[in-house]
Amino acid sequence: MIRLFKLVSAPVLIVGLIAALGTAYFGRPYLYWTKSGYSQRSFLLVFDTAPSEEMLLDAVIYKEPLIKQKIQTAEQWRKAQSEGSRLFIKLDDNRSIIVSPYSAEQKADIVFPDGGRIKGIWLTEPQMRIHFPVLFVRLLYFIGGFVSSVLTVLLFVWLWYFALARLRELSQAIRGG
Repeated sequence: MIRLFKLVSAPVLIVGLIAALGTAYFGRPYLYWTKSGYSQRSFLLVFDTAPSEEMLLDAVIYKEPLIKQKIQTAEQWRKAQSEGSRLFIKLDDNRSIIVSPYSAEQKADIVFPDGGRIKGIWLTEPQMRIHFPVLFVRLLYFIGGFVSSVLTVLLFVWLWYFALARLRELSQAIRGG
């Protein structure tokens, strides 16, 4: 078994490196860990390019379990934005979720002309998300691709080795019997 491992170790490492480089290169490098202002759940979001606030908002809408009509909600916030307003989801009498791309210039609270106020909560905002550096994400892809491919190849070699051993036993049983 040790001799077999020595024979396949170089090819296994080469396959592992090729797989690791492939996953690091082709993997989606923009990774965000974000928390929804609606359900307070956290989500991992991945993108091919640096996302805009609109892309982040759409991704959170599609991950948010409390939003049932995801496509309609995405269309409604775009329509409200084109009309110069924002889309709100009412939580209770005092709070409302703002389904709109985050903007530091806009306040989240709704203020009525008569002086009434509803506390606004952004569906997603920069304070509730972590952006992982691209180099770190690519390194994770590299390590994950390498380890998984090496383990897969070693498992295949191990199964092949024991399958051949069983075939040898079978052929000896047939010849001997």
